[in-house]
Amino acid sequence: DIEQAGPSALTASEASPTPIREKPESNAPALLDEEKLNELEAALPFATLKNLISLYLTDVDLHLAEIAQCRATDDFDGVSRQAHTIVSISGNLGAMRTSEAARRLETACRDGDHERSDQLIGELDEASTAASAALRVWSKDRSPAATLAIAS
Repeated sequence: DIEQAGPSALTASEASPTPIREKPESNAPALLDEEKLNELEAALPFATLKNLISLYLTDVDLHLAEIAQCRATDDFDGVSRQAHTIVSISGNLGAMRTSEAARRLETACRDGDHERSDQLIGELDEASTAASAALRVWSKDRSPAATLAIAS
């Protein structure tokens, strides 16, 4: 299950587009916005989109590490700034659950709700891990080699 599995836990036989549409609860955003990804796929050469996804995967991990460092020193302004960045980069690529989790964390930090911030850091980490795994699967399913295999 992509909702609980980390990126290394997925194999090609387990990959499926279904997790993109799964939601943990009725009012939660989709893990990935398939429409947004399809728009990017139509607008960009595949190599460019793959590089964009790779850059996102690296950047989101770096921002999550910064959040952990800021939290360790009780720098909630820093946590808020990093969360704000994740809101944008995740939304641009269609990682909507990650973007929403980051927005809630940013708001909690800005409001001084430090106890809730700790819980939301964990939720953001979980959402990001699931979205990153789903993006890897999505990208792999659309690679030129996968497209050739389907066509033959």
